[in-house]
Amino acid sequence: EVYQLPKVRLKIHECVRNTLLQKKDFKILEKYLIDSLQEFERDKVFTRVNQVEKILLINWILNTMAKNKKFKEALQYSKKLYTELLKYDKLYFGKFIWTYYQSVIVNNFFSGKIQNAIEVCENLKNNEKYKGNVFYDLGIYLNLSSLYYCKGDYSMAINDYRFNNGFPK
Repeated sequence: EVYQLPKVRLKIHECVRNTLLQKKDFKILEKYLIDSLQEFERDKVFTRVNQVEKILLINWILNTMAKNKKFKEALQYSKKLYTELLKYDKLYFGKFIWTYYQSVIVNNFFSGKIQNAIEVCENLKNNEKYKGNVFYDLGIYLNLSSLYYCKGDYSMAINDYRFNNGFPK
């Protein structure tokens, strides 16, 4: 039957998801997204062809959990996102890796694990893959500056803010 085709199921899912978002019922949206992911995984809806849909669904779950202040639970979905990014020879790794890192940073911060968030940023700052890329530099240093500020380490916050704005240290 046509309604069972993966493409159709994903389109129906998108319509329901967007309707729940418009209603701003984030608790029901979260449950719907998680249930959908489980159902789609059970029915083997996701393949290499539509892997991006799975990644986007997990990202929706992450964002909805953050909105619902379920930061510790969201960290589990961050791990799931990373696992999905590794599939199919890292087909979508480059496109969505920052989404993964940002979810880890934000959810650690709001879980009260500021030091963990700082460590993620410091590791990124020292990673040659991301050094010198304006997009990553901006994200890393803005996060670091904010995290150090919230930690009360104003000297480090100013240091990272200065770098981010191109000022000499």
